Amino acid sequence: MHDFSCTDPDEMHYDVLRERAKYLKQDEEGVVRMGGSYAEVLAEGRAQERKEGTLRHLRSLIANLGLTLEQAMAAIGVPEEERAVYRKERQL
Repeated sequence: MHDFSCTDPDEMHYDVLRERAKYLKQDEEGVVRMGGSYAEVLAEGRAQERKEGTLRHLRSLIANLGLTLEQAMAAIGVPEEERAVYRKERQL
C-alpha cells in the first residue's frame, strides 16, 4: 500500500512498480505515452457525458411534449449517423 501513495518513484519499495512509475513519470517517452493515455480517457469521458446529456434531453422531450423518439432526435439535431445509438436505449 505504501507504494501507491508515493509521488516519488524512488520512495517505492516494489521494484517492478518503481521502475514502471519512473518510466511513466520521468522518461520522456513514458511521459508522452502517459499523456496520450490520459487524452484518450478524457475523450471517452466527454463522449459519455455528451451521450448522457442527449439522453436527458430526449427523455424530456418525449415525456413533456409527447414527441416520438425520431421527432425528439430531429428537434435537438442528433446527427443521422448517431441516431442508432439512441434507438438502442431501452429506457426512453
